[in-house]
Amino acid sequence: MNDKPALLMLHGAVLNGRMWNAVRAELAGDYRIATPDLPGHGERGGRPFRLATAVDVAHASAEALGPGPLVIVGDSLGAYVGLALASERQLPLAGAVLGGCTADFRGLTAAVHRLRARLFAVLPPERLQARLERKIASEFPWSGDMIQRGLRGQAFAEAVAELSGFDVPAALGQIAAPVLLVNGSRDWFHRMGEAWAMQGQPHVECQRLAGIGHGVSIRAPRAFAGLLEAFAQRHASSHSRSPAEAAA
Repeated sequence: MNDKPALLMLHGAVLNGRMWNAVRAELAGDYRIATPDLPGHGERGGRPFRLATAVDVAHASAEALGPGPLVIVGDSLGAYVGLALASERQLPLAGAVLGGCTADFRGLTAAVHRLRARLFAVLPPERLQARLERKIASEFPWSGDMIQRGLRGQAFAEAVAELSGFDVPAALGQIAAPVLLVNGSRDWFHRMGEAWAMQGQPHVECQRLAGIGHGVSIRAPRAFAGLLEAFAQRHASSHSRSPAEAAA
């Protein structure tokens, strides 16, 4: 048994696995880490995003990390993929740290996101690509490697369609391991969904990072990394011990 915790880190829509560069730079521990590109993104941008295929990709990446305690880490789209993975597949799961995944993709939330997706579709692909690259570069100075790997604006509409009707409470109810949900204090859609997502889930807790909106891991990488390390140290170490040792 490998006692070092493994981190499977799943990125948000439009971006790619290099989204996690800033968080990785803040991690002080010795981790085995995988940051795969999800379908429709980065090096897998040649095919559309599909949730089921994303779960397959994430599962294969988790298995490639080898035996030992696993912590699933996700933000936005990656957090929903992480929820689906943890609820559907058998893994040596020590827990999950998931940002921005408490919005109910039905009703108003779905309508707003579908409208945004239509606005994306209005722009020619070249203009959309250039606009995305300028916006990401201006907001996140460390993002050069992520931009170089490739952004894909079309993935946003595909992700919205795939997440429509996703049942977060049901997915959380299928996960036995502890889960930490993280939202920005200004991420109103996800804040409004916190009570809905956590209903009857004693193994789930939620924290907010002050002063930021959606995308907690890239907007506050140091704070997010601190939460992640504290979670991993608490849960991955106990997961790697026998039940007798953990109770001692």
